[in-house]
Amino acid sequence: EVEIILDKSPFYGESGGQKGDAGRIVAGSAEADIVDARREADAIILSAVIRKGEFKVSDMVRAEVDTARRLAIAKNHTATHILQSALRNVLGEHVQQQGSLVAPERLRFDFTHFKALTQDEICRVEELVNRYIKEAHPVSTKEMSLENARKSGALAFFGDKYEQDVRVISCGGFSSELCGGTHLDNTSKIGVFKVTGESSIASGIRRIEAVTGNAAYELLSRQQDLIKSVAQTLQCEPDMILDRCKALMQALDASNKRLKAMLLRHIEGSIGEFIQKAQEVSGVKVIIARFEGADVDILRRTADIVKARAGSFLLLLLAVADGKASLLLSISDDMIKKGLDAGTLVSRIAKIAGGSGGGKPNMALGGVKDISGIEDMMQKAEDILKQEI
Repeated sequence: EVEIILDKSPFYGESGGQKGDAGRIVAGSAEADIVDARREADAIILSAVIRKGEFKVSDMVRAEVDTARRLAIAKNHTATHILQSALRNVLGEHVQQQGSLVAPERLRFDFTHFKALTQDEICRVEELVNRYIKEAHPVSTKEMSLENARKSGALAFFGDKYEQDVRVISCGGFSSELCGGTHLDNTSKIGVFKVTGESSIASGIRRIEAVTGNAAYELLSRQQDLIKSVAQTLQCEPDMILDRCKALMQALDASNKRLKAMLLRHIEGSIGEFIQKAQEVSGVKVIIARFEGADVDILRRTADIVKARAGSFLLLLLAVADGKASLLLSISDDMIKKGLDAGTLVSRIAKIAGGSGGGKPNMALGGVKDISGIEDMMQKAEDILKQEI
Protein backbone atom coordinates (compact mmCIF):
# COMPACT_ATOMS: atom_id res chain seq x y z
CA GLU A 1 0.00 0.00 0.00
CA VAL A 2 1.54 3.28 -1.13
CA GLU A 3 0.67 6.86 -1.97
CA ILE A 4 1.39 8.15 -5.44
CA ILE A 5 1.37 11.64 -6.94
CA LEU A 6 1.13 12.16 -10.70
CA ASP A 7 2.29 15.38 -12.37
CA LYS A 8 -1.08 15.44 -14.18
CA SER A 9 -3.99 13.53 -12.71
CA PRO A 10 -7.34 12.54 -14.23
CA PHE A 11 -8.44 11.34 -10.78
CA TYR A 12 -10.82 13.61 -8.90
CA GLY A 13 -9.49 14.28 -5.39
CA GLU A 14 -12.10 14.18 -2.64
CA SER A 15 -13.44 17.65 -1.87
CA GLY A 16 -16.70 19.54 -1.50
CA GLY A 17 -18.41 16.43 -0.18
CA GLN A 18 -17.65 14.39 -3.31
CA LYS A 19 -15.71 11.16 -2.82
CA GLY A 20 -12.45 10.75 -4.67
CA ASP A 21 -12.03 8.64 -7.81
CA ALA A 22 -10.74 5.09 -8.01
CA GLY A 23 -9.16 3.19 -10.92
CA ARG A 24 -5.66 1.97 -11.75
CA ILE A 25 -2.29 3.03 -13.19
CA VAL A 26 -0.01 0.97 -15.40
CA ALA A 27 3.69 1.37 -16.24
CA GLY A 28 4.96 -1.43 -18.45
CA SER A 29 4.40 -4.65 -16.51
CA ALA A 30 3.73 -2.80 -13.24
CA GLU A 31 0.14 -2.32 -12.13
CA ALA A 32 -1.43 -0.55 -9.19
CA ASP A 33 -5.07 -0.21 -8.09
CA ILE A 34 -6.10 3.30 -7.10
CA VAL A 35 -8.54 2.90 -4.19
CA ASP A 36 -8.98 6.58 -3.30
CA ALA A 37 -7.86 10.07 -4.26
CA ARG A 38 -7.69 13.11 -2.01
CA ARG A 39 -6.69 16.70 -2.54
CA GLU A 40 -3.95 18.31 -0.45
CA ALA A 41 -2.98 21.86 -1.38
CA ASP A 42 -2.28 21.74 -5.14
CA ALA A 43 -1.61 17.98 -5.25
CA ILE A 44 -3.89 14.98 -5.63
CA ILE A 45 -2.68 12.10 -3.45
CA LEU A 46 -3.56 8.65 -4.80
CA SER A 47 -3.95 5.82 -2.29
CA ALA A 48 -2.75 2.81 -4.23
CA VAL A 49 -2.19 -0.93 -3.85
CA ILE A 50 0.61 -2.25 -6.06
CA ARG A 51 -0.51 -5.55 -7.60
CA LYS A 52 2.69 -6.39 -9.47
CA GLY A 53 6.03 -4.87 -10.44
CA GLU A 54 7.26 -1.59 -9.01
CA PHE A 55 6.91 2.13 -9.66
CA LYS A 56 9.69 4.72 -9.56
CA VAL A 57 9.81 8.50 -9.58
CA SER A 58 9.58 9.87 -13.14
CA ASP A 59 7.94 6.70 -14.52
CA MET A 60 5.59 7.34 -17.44
CA VAL A 61 2.23 5.76 -16.52
CA ARG A 62 -1.19 5.26 -18.06
CA ALA A 63 -3.92 6.35 -15.65
CA GLU A 64 -7.38 4.80 -15.93
CA VAL A 65 -10.33 6.15 -13.96
CA ASP A 66 -13.04 3.68 -12.87
CA THR A 67 -15.66 5.16 -15.18
CA ALA A 68 -18.60 3.17 -13.77
CA ARG A 69 -17.83 4.50 -10.29
CA ARG A 70 -17.27 8.03 -11.61
CA LEU A 71 -20.63 7.88 -13.43
CA ALA A 72 -22.44 6.73 -10.27
CA ILE A 73 -20.88 9.62 -8.35
CA ALA A 74 -21.80 12.08 -11.11
CA LYS A 75 -25.43 10.88 -10.99
CA ASN A 76 -25.56 11.51 -7.26
CA HIS A 77 -23.80 14.88 -7.53
CA THR A 78 -26.09 16.24 -10.23
CA ALA A 79 -29.06 14.85 -8.26
CA THR A 80 -27.83 16.73 -5.18
CA HIS A 81 -27.99 20.03 -7.09
CA ILE A 82 -31.50 19.21 -8.31
CA LEU A 83 -32.50 18.19 -4.77
CA GLN A 84 -31.48 21.57 -3.36
CA SER A 85 -33.54 23.31 -6.03
CA ALA A 86 -36.55 21.10 -5.26
CA LEU A 87 -36.22 21.72 -1.51
CA ARG A 88 -36.14 25.48 -2.05
CA ASN A 89 -39.18 25.17 -4.32
CA VAL A 90 -41.22 23.09 -1.82
CA LEU A 91 -40.01 24.47 1.53
CA GLY A 92 -38.87 28.00 0.69
CA GLU A 93 -35.75 29.94 -0.21
CA HIS A 94 -34.47 29.83 3.38
CA VAL A 95 -33.11 26.36 2.48
CA GLN A 96 -29.31 26.57 2.26
CA GLN A 97 -26.78 23.77 1.98
CA GLN A 98 -24.91 23.01 5.22
CA GLY A 99 -22.95 20.00 4.06
CA SER A 100 -23.14 17.00 1.75
CA LEU A 101 -21.78 13.59 0.87
CA VAL A 102 -21.63 12.41 -2.73
CA ALA A 103 -20.58 8.75 -2.93
CA PRO A 104 -21.05 6.10 -5.65
CA GLU A 105 -23.81 4.29 -3.77
CA ARG A 106 -25.73 7.19 -2.16
CA LEU A 107 -26.00 10.89 -1.48
CA ARG A 108 -26.57 12.92 1.65
CA PHE A 109 -27.66 16.55 1.80
CA ASP A 110 -27.76 18.74 4.92
CA PHE A 111 -29.76 21.96 4.82
CA THR A 112 -31.29 24.69 6.95
CA HIS A 113 -34.92 24.11 7.90
CA PHE A 114 -36.79 24.69 11.15
CA LYS A 115 -38.80 21.46 11.47
CA ALA A 116 -39.07 17.88 10.25
CA LEU A 117 -40.41 17.40 6.74
CA THR A 118 -43.87 15.88 6.54
CA GLN A 119 -44.42 12.78 4.41
CA ASP A 120 -46.31 14.97 1.94
CA GLU A 121 -43.36 17.37 1.66
CA ILE A 122 -40.92 14.50 1.12
CA CYS A 123 -43.16 13.10 -1.62
CA ARG A 124 -43.44 16.51 -3.30
CA VAL A 125 -39.65 16.96 -3.24
CA GLU A 126 -39.09 13.46 -4.61
CA GLU A 127 -41.69 13.94 -7.35
CA LEU A 128 -40.18 17.29 -8.38
CA VAL A 129 -36.65 15.88 -8.60
CA ASN A 130 -37.88 12.97 -10.74
CA ARG A 131 -39.85 15.37 -12.94
CA TYR A 132 -36.69 17.38 -13.63
CA ILE A 133 -34.89 14.10 -14.41
CA LYS A 134 -37.56 12.95 -16.89
CA GLU A 135 -37.64 16.36 -18.57
CA ALA A 136 -34.04 15.71 -19.72
CA HIS A 137 -32.56 19.14 -18.98
CA PRO A 138 -29.02 19.79 -20.29
CA VAL A 139 -26.39 20.30 -17.59
CA SER A 140 -23.93 23.03 -18.52
CA THR A 141 -20.54 23.95 -17.08
CA LYS A 142 -19.20 27.51 -17.34
CA GLU A 143 -16.11 29.18 -15.93
CA MET A 144 -16.46 32.79 -14.87
CA SER A 145 -15.30 35.23 -12.24
CA LEU A 146 -16.63 34.81 -8.72
CA GLU A 147 -18.22 38.25 -8.93
CA ASN A 148 -20.09 37.43 -12.14
CA ALA A 149 -21.14 34.06 -10.75
CA ARG A 150 -22.71 35.70 -7.71
CA LYS A 151 -24.40 38.31 -9.91
CA SER A 152 -25.88 35.54 -12.03
CA GLY A 153 -27.61 34.13 -8.93
CA ALA A 154 -25.50 30.98 -8.63
CA LEU A 155 -25.69 29.41 -5.17
CA ALA A 156 -22.49 28.95 -3.19
CA PHE A 157 -21.87 26.02 -0.89
CA PHE A 158 -21.86 26.63 2.82
CA GLY A 159 -18.39 27.14 4.29
CA ASP A 160 -16.49 26.82 1.01
CA LYS A 161 -13.76 29.24 -0.04
CA TYR A 162 -13.56 30.11 -3.73
CA GLU A 163 -10.88 31.31 -6.11
CA GLN A 164 -11.43 34.39 -8.25
CA ASP A 165 -12.37 32.16 -11.20
CA VAL A 166 -15.04 29.53 -10.50
CA ARG A 167 -17.09 26.82 -12.24
CA VAL A 168 -20.85 27.21 -12.38
CA ILE A 169 -23.02 24.13 -12.93
CA SER A 170 -26.48 24.86 -14.32
CA CYS A 171 -29.44 22.52 -14.88
CA GLY A 172 -32.17 23.97 -17.08
CA GLY A 173 -33.41 27.20 -15.57
CA PHE A 174 -34.01 25.85 -12.06
CA SER A 175 -30.53 25.19 -10.65
CA SER A 176 -27.25 27.13 -10.77
CA GLU A 177 -24.44 26.47 -8.28
CA LEU A 178 -20.73 27.06 -7.85
CA CYS A 179 -19.16 23.61 -7.95
CA GLY A 180 -15.85 21.94 -8.76
CA GLY A 181 -17.20 18.39 -8.87
CA THR A 182 -17.99 15.91 -11.61
CA HIS A 183 -21.44 15.99 -13.24
CA LEU A 184 -23.58 14.51 -15.97
CA ASP A 185 -24.34 16.39 -19.19
CA ASN A 186 -28.10 15.74 -18.94
CA THR A 187 -30.46 15.22 -16.01
CA SER A 188 -32.09 12.20 -17.72
CA LYS A 189 -28.95 10.13 -17.12
CA ILE A 190 -29.68 10.11 -13.38
CA GLY A 191 -32.41 7.59 -14.14
CA VAL A 192 -34.47 7.71 -10.95
CA PHE A 193 -34.20 9.43 -7.57
CA LYS A 194 -35.48 7.90 -4.31
CA VAL A 195 -35.35 9.40 -0.81
CA THR A 196 -34.26 6.83 1.79
CA GLY A 197 -34.29 8.97 4.93
CA GLU A 198 -34.94 12.37 6.52
CA SER A 199 -33.66 13.35 9.95
CA SER A 200 -32.35 16.09 12.22
CA ILE A 201 -28.59 16.47 12.76
CA ALA A 202 -28.62 19.75 14.74
CA SER A 203 -30.95 22.55 15.76
CA GLY A 204 -32.40 24.02 12.57
CA ILE A 205 -30.52 21.61 10.28
CA ARG A 206 -32.15 18.65 8.54
CA ARG A 207 -30.60 15.82 6.53
CA ILE A 208 -31.97 13.99 3.49
CA GLU A 209 -30.42 10.74 2.26
CA ALA A 210 -31.20 9.32 -1.17
CA VAL A 211 -30.10 6.98 -3.94
CA THR A 212 -30.14 7.25 -7.74
CA GLY A 213 -29.57 5.13 -10.82
CA ASN A 214 -28.82 1.44 -10.24
CA ALA A 215 -28.88 1.84 -6.46
CA ALA A 216 -32.40 3.30 -6.66
CA TYR A 217 -33.52 0.53 -9.02
CA GLU A 218 -32.13 -2.14 -6.68
CA LEU A 219 -33.85 -0.51 -3.69
CA LEU A 220 -37.20 -0.36 -5.49
CA SER A 221 -36.75 -3.95 -6.69
CA ARG A 222 -36.10 -5.17 -3.12
CA GLN A 223 -39.13 -3.26 -1.88
CA GLN A 224 -41.27 -4.77 -4.64
CA ASP A 225 -40.08 -8.28 -3.73
CA LEU A 226 -40.90 -7.56 -0.09
CA ILE A 227 -44.40 -6.37 -1.00
CA LYS A 228 -44.99 -9.56 -3.00
CA SER A 229 -43.74 -11.69 -0.12
CA VAL A 230 -45.97 -9.89 2.39
CA ALA A 231 -48.98 -10.25 0.06
CA GLN A 232 -48.35 -13.99 -0.24
CA THR A 233 -48.06 -14.32 3.54
CA LEU A 234 -51.30 -12.39 4.05
CA GLN A 235 -52.95 -14.29 1.17
CA CYS A 236 -54.14 -11.16 -0.61
CA GLU A 237 -53.35 -9.00 -3.61
CA PRO A 238 -50.55 -6.41 -3.12
CA ASP A 239 -52.99 -3.48 -3.25
CA MET A 240 -55.02 -5.07 -0.42
CA ILE A 241 -52.10 -5.38 2.03
CA LEU A 242 -53.02 -2.27 4.03
CA ASP A 243 -56.68 -3.28 4.41
CA ARG A 244 -55.69 -6.81 5.41
CA CYS A 245 -53.19 -5.51 7.98
CA LYS A 246 -55.77 -3.16 9.48
CA ALA A 247 -58.26 -6.03 9.79
CA LEU A 248 -55.64 -8.26 11.41
CA MET A 249 -54.63 -5.50 13.84
CA GLN A 250 -58.27 -4.98 14.84
CA ALA A 251 -58.73 -8.72 15.38
CA LEU A 252 -55.49 -8.90 17.38
CA ASP A 253 -56.50 -5.91 19.48
CA ALA A 254 -59.87 -7.49 20.26
CA SER A 255 -58.17 -10.78 21.13
CA ASN A 256 -55.67 -9.03 23.42
CA LYS A 257 -58.50 -7.25 25.22
CA ARG A 258 -60.27 -10.56 25.83
CA LEU A 259 -57.07 -12.18 27.08
CA LYS A 260 -56.33 -9.20 29.31
CA ALA A 261 -59.83 -9.34 30.80
CA MET A 262 -59.46 -13.09 31.44
CA LEU A 263 -56.04 -12.60 33.05
CA LEU A 264 -57.33 -9.77 35.24
CA ARG A 265 -60.29 -11.89 36.41
CA HIS A 266 -57.87 -14.70 37.25
CA ILE A 267 -55.60 -12.35 39.19
CA GLU A 268 -58.53 -10.78 41.04
CA GLY A 269 -59.68 -14.26 42.07
CA SER A 270 -56.19 -15.06 43.37
CA ILE A 271 -55.46 -11.84 45.25
CA GLY A 272 -57.13 -12.96 48.44
CA GLU A 273 -55.07 -16.16 48.44
CA PHE A 274 -51.65 -14.56 47.97
CA ILE A 275 -52.47 -11.85 50.54
CA GLN A 276 -53.34 -14.60 52.99
CA LYS A 277 -50.11 -16.49 52.22
CA ALA A 278 -47.92 -13.38 52.38
CA GLN A 279 -45.12 -13.30 54.92
CA GLU A 280 -45.38 -10.75 57.73
CA VAL A 281 -42.55 -8.79 59.22
CA SER A 282 -43.48 -6.74 62.30
CA GLY A 283 -47.12 -6.79 61.21
CA VAL A 284 -46.36 -5.68 57.64
CA LYS A 285 -47.31 -8.01 54.80
CA VAL A 286 -44.60 -8.62 52.20
CA ILE A 287 -46.47 -9.62 49.05
CA ILE A 288 -44.54 -10.77 45.97
CA ALA A 289 -46.20 -12.13 42.84
CA ARG A 290 -45.23 -12.86 39.24
CA PHE A 291 -47.59 -12.84 36.25
CA GLU A 292 -46.83 -14.14 32.76
CA GLY A 293 -48.18 -12.09 29.84
CA ALA A 294 -49.42 -9.22 32.00
CA ASP A 295 -48.76 -5.55 31.32
CA VAL A 296 -48.23 -2.49 33.51
CA ASP A 297 -51.94 -1.64 33.41
CA ILE A 298 -52.80 -5.01 34.98
CA LEU A 299 -50.10 -4.49 37.59
CA ARG A 300 -51.56 -1.10 38.51
CA ARG A 301 -55.10 -2.48 38.82
CA THR A 302 -53.80 -5.38 40.91
CA ALA A 303 -52.00 -2.94 43.20
CA ASP A 304 -55.22 -0.92 43.68
CA ILE A 305 -57.09 -4.04 44.79
CA VAL A 306 -54.31 -5.08 47.19
CA LYS A 307 -54.22 -1.58 48.68
CA ALA A 308 -57.92 -1.79 49.46
CA ARG A 309 -57.60 -5.19 51.19
CA ALA A 310 -54.12 -5.68 52.64
CA GLY A 311 -53.73 -3.01 55.36
CA SER A 312 -50.02 -2.46 56.03
CA PHE A 313 -47.99 -3.90 53.13
CA LEU A 314 -45.10 -3.85 50.69
CA LEU A 315 -46.23 -5.20 47.32
CA LEU A 316 -43.82 -6.21 44.53
CA LEU A 317 -45.36 -7.37 41.26
CA LEU A 318 -43.45 -8.73 38.26
CA ALA A 319 -44.91 -9.06 34.75
CA VAL A 320 -43.03 -10.91 31.99
CA ALA A 321 -44.08 -10.44 28.36
CA ASP A 322 -42.32 -10.35 24.98
CA GLY A 323 -38.94 -11.12 26.53
CA LYS A 324 -39.05 -8.12 28.88
CA ALA A 325 -39.97 -7.71 32.53
CA SER A 326 -41.92 -4.91 34.22
CA LEU A 327 -41.84 -4.24 37.95
CA LEU A 328 -44.35 -2.45 40.16
CA LEU A 329 -43.67 -1.68 43.80
CA SER A 330 -46.50 -0.34 45.94
CA ILE A 331 -46.23 0.70 49.59
CA SER A 332 -49.02 1.35 52.09
CA ASP A 333 -49.36 4.89 53.44
CA ASP A 334 -48.24 3.98 56.97
CA MET A 335 -44.91 2.62 55.64
CA ILE A 336 -44.33 5.82 53.68
CA LYS A 337 -44.69 7.77 56.92
CA LYS A 338 -41.96 5.56 58.38
CA GLY A 339 -39.58 6.68 55.63
CA LEU A 340 -39.87 4.00 52.91
CA ASP A 341 -39.87 5.17 49.30
CA ALA A 342 -41.13 2.98 46.44
CA GLY A 343 -39.13 4.88 43.80
CA THR A 344 -35.83 4.32 45.57
CA LEU A 345 -36.58 0.66 46.31
CA VAL A 346 -37.75 -0.32 42.82
CA SER A 347 -34.65 1.30 41.30
CA ARG A 348 -32.44 -0.67 43.69
CA ILE A 349 -34.23 -3.95 42.89
CA ALA A 350 -34.30 -3.47 39.09
CA LYS A 351 -30.55 -2.74 39.02
CA ILE A 352 -29.88 -6.29 40.27
CA ALA A 353 -30.95 -7.57 36.83
CA GLY A 354 -29.48 -4.66 34.88
CA GLY A 355 -32.71 -2.67 34.76
CA SER A 356 -33.83 0.69 36.03
CA GLY A 357 -36.83 2.28 37.68
CA GLY A 358 -38.31 5.08 39.71
CA GLY A 359 -41.52 6.83 40.66
CA LYS A 360 -43.51 8.19 43.57
CA PRO A 361 -43.09 7.16 47.22
CA ASN A 362 -46.33 5.12 47.21
CA MET A 363 -45.99 3.48 43.77
CA ALA A 364 -43.10 3.11 41.32
CA LEU A 365 -42.27 1.21 38.15
CA GLY A 366 -39.16 -0.54 36.87
CA GLY A 367 -38.10 -2.33 33.73
CA VAL A 368 -35.64 -5.11 32.85
CA LYS A 369 -34.73 -5.81 29.20
CA ASP A 370 -32.69 -8.98 29.87
CA ILE A 371 -34.90 -11.40 31.82
CA SER A 372 -32.09 -13.92 32.40
CA GLY A 373 -31.40 -12.36 35.81
CA ILE A 374 -34.95 -11.87 37.12
CA GLU A 375 -35.02 -15.06 39.25
CA ASP A 376 -32.01 -13.87 41.23
CA MET A 377 -33.50 -10.37 41.35
CA MET A 378 -36.78 -11.57 42.88
CA GLN A 379 -35.01 -13.67 45.50
CA LYS A 380 -32.87 -10.73 46.57
CA ALA A 381 -35.85 -8.39 46.39
CA GLU A 382 -37.63 -10.28 49.14
CA ASP A 383 -34.63 -9.87 51.46
CA ILE A 384 -34.35 -6.18 50.59
CA LEU A 385 -38.03 -5.53 51.43
CA LYS A 386 -37.82 -7.42 54.73
CA GLN A 387 -34.67 -5.52 55.70
CA GLU A 388 -36.33 -2.19 54.91
CA ILE A 389 -39.20 -3.01 57.25
